Amino acid sequence: MHTKEKTFATYERLSDLYQLLDDSFYLAHRSNIINMDNVFCIKQKYETYLAYFQNFNKYAHISRLKIKEARELISHN
Repeated sequence: MHTKEKTFATYERLSDLYQLLDDSFYLAHRSNIINMDNVFCIKQKYETYLAYFQNFNKYAHISRLKIKEARELISHN
């Protein structure tokens, strides 16, 4: 898990963690839960979509199957 302050390692399943989070979080990929409130933009790079965050130098992958829904969630913020 990446936060603005720290990175944490966990052995929890993402699906279990996702159930504990509020509606601002989105299961965007099998390996990424992202906070949609902090997404600055989404860019396509070849066959992959990447979410970039405000004031944060890391990015997260978004599944091609979920890109439409992710973009809709960002447009509502």
